[in-house]
Amino acid sequence: MPLIDHIALKPEGEIGIWHITEDKSELETLLSMEEVELENMQRMTERRQKEWMAARWLIHQLSGRTKRAKCLKDEFGKPYLEDSKFNISISHSLDMTACVASPYNVGIDIQEIVGKMQRIAKKFISDEEWSHIPDEDSLEYLHVIWGAKEAMYKAWGRKKIDFRKEMQTEEFRWVNDVTQFKGVLRKGNIEMVFDVIARKLDTFILVYAKEKLRNVYP
Repeated sequence: MPLIDHIALKPEGEIGIWHITEDKSELETLLSMEEVELENMQRMTERRQKEWMAARWLIHQLSGRTKRAKCLKDEFGKPYLEDSKFNISISHSLDMTACVASPYNVGIDIQEIVGKMQRIAKKFISDEEWSHIPDEDSLEYLHVIWGAKEAMYKAWGRKKIDFRKEMQTEEFRWVNDVTQFKGVLRKGNIEMVFDVIARKLDTFILVYAKEKLRNVYP
């Protein structure tokens, strides 16, 4: 399982990106899973099981712990580490796994650049966001916006949200394969403001979001 990238976040946190090369039995040996974790995997396909295990091994590597903390899910399906102050988020695309761990509320998404993103764009791109997308490299821009909204959605940690109407990203431009911008999630009386960073990684787009402000209105 080669490490593709390891990014230290400021003021605190880490991102790891791995290429999954192990088979299922190798990952099982690495993890020595607890009974509750084995139960969580029972209904998954073999591919999903490999992704699930690879992400948990990567999180352990980022943690620096000797003993691996159990990675569980809350009542809404959001993953968390037992006995840890750090929030975590996980993403998969093909054989790539990306994880972020931080004491701040965070989300992450990694996605291979694919043409189908153009076909589904109308489901998650607002009219204002369309006006910000340049004709050149538009496919990459769609992936960044999708990744930003996936990352914010994971940080939100609940179900049932409209990607087009209830999340918004501000205009951005690439600078040396990196871009940073603001994202906002509004759901009911809650408004969450995020710092969002996206990176080009060969044929993939990596996006992570950190919550910086939350407003709760009457």
